[in-house]
Amino acid sequence: MSDQFGKFTFYGNPFIGFYARTNNEVTLIGVSAPDKFTRMADLLGTKIVKTTFAESPLIGLYCVMNSNGIIISEVVEDWEVDLLKKSLKEAGSDINVLKMRTNFTALGNNIALNDSGALINPDFANDDTAKEISDVLQVDIEARTIAGYKTVGAAVAATNKGFITHPHITEEEMDALKSLFKVDGGVGTANGGMPFVSLGIVANDKSVVFGDLTTGFELHRIEESLGLIK
Repeated sequence: MSDQFGKFTFYGNPFIGFYARTNNEVTLIGVSAPDKFTRMADLLGTKIVKTTFAESPLIGLYCVMNSNGIIISEVVEDWEVDLLKKSLKEAGSDINVLKMRTNFTALGNNIALNDSGALINPDFANDDTAKEISDVLQVDIEARTIAGYKTVGAAVAATNKGFITHPHITEEEMDALKSLFKVDGGVGTANGGMPFVSLGIVANDKSVVFGDLTTGFELHRIEESLGLIK
């Protein structure tokens, strides 16, 4: 894709990972998202599903998803869960949805995943929710820090073709991610040097969209790491 065509903001905010979540079939965005924001589904090759979480547009912050399931934060209201399920059904998706009780409301910052594995904040390790994550998403689970950070969902973005992670990751951590996700990956930044790259992109196996402060060099590293450059 061209640089300019894949650049997005959410009302001027380039940290688009807070506002959207995708797999290969559907892209979740807020009901209040600007019209231009809905275009990302065309680039990602998915259907748009509009919803609301905690009466906010922070869809990417309050949920995680892969091809097998969607886990949403307990701060999401029951009527919002019903709205999500209804919207998914209208989009032709019967994906499992779980509202999970946990101390971590910002699930998107604390879980990184694809269809093979889920990397979770190590503080989940003593939490029964780790098994729920594995069961709903049908993945192996590993709990660890990345580059010294527990917020692994912010530090890593993964698809079934690759992953991109914080530039300060160790060699041992990189090997662990390759084993968990069962794909190769790389390091990089988004939005002009921001190392928590998943906050600045939305990606699936088909494509990636990115915050509008992302440079051409950063985009190349992102696409290469995610296995989108042949």
